[in-house]
Amino acid sequence: MGRISGAKHGSRGRRRRRPVAKKRKPRRSTAAKSIKVALAKLEANIKKGTERLLLIDDDAAQDASLLLTEWREERASLKSRLDAAGHSEGVRPLTPEEKAARVFDAGMALRKNLKKADPARLRYVFGEMFSEVRLWWVRRVPGRQSTGKQKRYRFSEGLAVFATSTLLAPPSELTTSA
Repeated sequence: MGRISGAKHGSRGRRRRRPVAKKRKPRRSTAAKSIKVALAKLEANIKKGTERLLLIDDDAAQDASLLLTEWREERASLKSRLDAAGHSEGVRPLTPEEKAARVFDAGMALRKNLKKADPARLRYVFGEMFSEVRLWWVRRVPGRQSTGKQKRYRFSEGLAVFATSTLLAPPSELTTSA
């Protein structure tokens, strides 16, 4: 089939499209974007550093702890700069279900890392963290078909007392002096 040409059909052929201006989303300032990128990198570093704190040598533990403190302080300053610039509007508070999921994920990650860690180092870290640990056990009553291989006691409850009150304090409270 051939193409129809001529004055009669020429206007129906190809039409030129006029450029249409598209609506753009307003751009966020590049400063806020760079702060958010730096904040995300710091969050990742803090997460990795906290996980690896249990796995490092005793000599390097204090240096690593100081580095984590510096990162947390820098994160707080970046967050305050972002809030001051008014770019925190996209951040919504977490729902209780989201908070619970994050706590659960953090607990599972901690469990995995504790299984991999050296027992001697774990004893040292827990010895520094807690001043007292109490465990209560309940005697089991053997059943009718007891083979004697079952455990005679089962764990009932426990209590752990932190060594210092500043152990879980945010870094800002540790650096201020009265």
